[in-house]
Amino acid sequence: MPTYAKRMQGLVTAYRAASRPWPASTEQLASWAVREGKWLPPTAILIKQCARDFGEAMRQESFTDAQGRTVRAKYPATLPRGGAQTSLWDDVRTASRPFMVVHFAQRRQRVAADCRKMKVDLDSYNENRNPGPSIQISFNFERDIEEGEMDAAASPLRRLPSRLCRLPCDLRTPPRAELLRPRLPPLGPAQFPQFNRRLVLLPLRL
Repeated sequence: MPTYAKRMQGLVTAYRAASRPWPASTEQLASWAVREGKWLPPTAILIKQCARDFGEAMRQESFTDAQGRTVRAKYPATLPRGGAQTSLWDDVRTASRPFMVVHFAQRRQRVAADCRKMKVDLDSYNENRNPGPSIQISFNFERDIEEGEMDAAASPLRRLPSRLCRLPCDLRTPPRAELLRPRLPPLGPAQFPQFNRRLVLLPLRL
């Protein structure tokens, strides 16, 4: 039985035999093959794509809890199934406590892994490429979380957007990475010398 790659190579030959434009881009080849019914995605590819779509849809689903907070509805946890590790999804409104314990533990591990990678990148830059003072970043997020909770409680209008620009922090702030607040004035190039070049941490998407 020919391999998938051999089948695709055979389609290229058929494309040229049909007197189609040549040289051709892969998009041209794909358009011809699909239009002529000569290529259908393998079942495994369809299943993987469908699974990704399910995961993205469940990741985006949210609801308002009893305290008025917008929270996720569906959560994944990697658990042993049939001798292998499998990512299973459950609804927080029906999930068992052990399932949620596993989810939050694994989610925290991903945050920690991202911080470790950031620390390696930061140290490498400071030691090998940074022409100025060493960039210092705090990995203690307790104050950031507290301030975020206070902002959310004060007014929903002050909640930060999910996409923030990386901008310098005011010199008057404590020596740590802070979330940029909307009340800060916009910064122009002429103002940059007045600020310390510490990075602003972005929320992690998990």
